[in-house]
Amino acid sequence: MQQENSAATALRVVYAVIASILIIVFASNLAMWATIMNKHFWRNFFTSGEVSELAVEELDLSIEDSLRAANPNIDIDFDDDEVTQEFVNLVLEDYINVAIEGEDGIDEDRYREFFEDHEDEFFGDMDLSRSEIRELEDDAVDGIAEKYDQLADEFRESDSYEFLEGFNDFTDANFTCMCVTGLIILAGFVVLMLIHKNKFLPVRALGISMTVAQGINVLIWGGILALVNAAIDEASTDDAIVELMISKINGYSLGIIFGMFAGLALGIVLIVVGVSGTKNYNKTLDTYDNPEQPDWN
Repeated sequence: MQQENSAATALRVVYAVIASILIIVFASNLAMWATIMNKHFWRNFFTSGEVSELAVEELDLSIEDSLRAANPNIDIDFDDDEVTQEFVNLVLEDYINVAIEGEDGIDEDRYREFFEDHEDEFFGDMDLSRSEIRELEDDAVDGIAEKYDQLADEFRESDSYEFLEGFNDFTDANFTCMCVTGLIILAGFVVLMLIHKNKFLPVRALGISMTVAQGINVLIWGGILALVNAAIDEASTDDAIVELMISKINGYSLGIIFGMFAGLALGIVLIVVGVSGTKNYNKTLDTYDNPEQPDWN
């Protein structure tokens, strides 16, 4: 039976130890990147139908107010929930752009298109010329842009903006760390596959590393999420949007734990494949090394 050389065996053992540590870090980075450490997570949350519906109630965003601000003499009574929801979505998306992406100003063309698309609903009962309607729409958009700039300036001077700057930096660092650790794990595994005659030995080593790492991650994340949920239960809030945020995070917490258990299960599968494959590999070598001798008698 052919044995692996000592260098390959030593590297496999070293890799198994290092990979265990790296997988703990990588899986934790991945869990955070898939949820709260991902800008898209928060963008999707704040632009979801549930949040925009709450925003209509909580923030009292009104199309009529925007048009009356442009012309106090206008007599408008608009009550279309679907169009109001569309307007709220525009406002929320622009606010998210400054909060998360750090952008300046709004996309005024989108608001002009919005008013143009619903001109009949807004001004159909009014005796206004085309030029008067266009001027009113432009003034309304300018008013929205001015109000937005005012809110954006106030936000940038607040503690929340400082927190978000730190959050964005941490998000970028988390993503970088995830990519680097993932590449190191993959590169090490590829090297082991190249230097081993028995390709199942690196598979078993990776399986052992993953099983140990994910077992530790299940304990760590289970403890963290238990403490977070306990703190949330103790806290009380009347803010419907915050309550919805807590509900979403709790839902994703279950997903994180499930993902950790899935990684643990994959590690066990890799160990089984590695052990089984190694046995078959050794049997095959034994067959070649000790062929049956023909009986000439």
